[in-house]
Amino acid sequence: MAGQATFSFASPEPPATAPEIVSELSQACQECSLGVLHPGNSGLVYCGPVTAKIAVLSDYPAPFEIRNKTPLFMVASEWERWLKRWNLSAGDIFVTHVGQCPKPLGQFSDTKDFFRLYNEEVAHCMHRRALRVLRSMPNLEVVITLGLPVAKILLGGEPRDKSHIGEWFASVHLPNVAIFCLEHPRLLEPGVNEKRGRIYEILNGFHNLYLRGGVMPELARAATCAWQTA
Repeated sequence: MAGQATFSFASPEPPATAPEIVSELSQACQECSLGVLHPGNSGLVYCGPVTAKIAVLSDYPAPFEIRNKTPLFMVASEWERWLKRWNLSAGDIFVTHVGQCPKPLGQFSDTKDFFRLYNEEVAHCMHRRALRVLRSMPNLEVVITLGLPVAKILLGGEPRDKSHIGEWFASVHLPNVAIFCLEHPRLLEPGVNEKRGRIYEILNGFHNLYLRGGVMPELARAATCAWQTA
């Protein structure tokens, strides 16, 4: 596969099952500066079964989501709308984050700034936590990225709305798993608007192609990151 990813995620960890990895990581972590800034972190913030076929990768949790281990709680109403469009429940999807600590309070209105300033911390956290779990999930077929910064971490390059949102890719970090890029729910403005309408059309397409049509396993094997060589 052409192209080079943003970070090197070569994991030195020995093989282990997904439940073993989750158990190991579900404790407070202070392995980087973000962990020291947020000593109350729980090590791995996730929900859903590790046997799921679909995983969702968000950027970072809010402090409340860390305390209660409830990823996407701050956008729960919008996330519920997405699940209904897919005819899925929260128990059908595994959800976690690229980074397991929140951004420092009062800083970074733009998620891209957070990843730019904490790229080393994110790289250290991602390959030792979220990526280890995703690689160990026995039935995983699709990882849905929420937001362009998350897509960049898995795919490299410079993702853009027009080239990535609603499109399928593959990542060298997750062989035989398809990557589907979406906008983060927190970036959707309330009410009826063009951006929300476009995202809902994309959600319907995901449902029709993969969830109802069963096309995705073949598409995953054929997926490429051809945009990286454009």
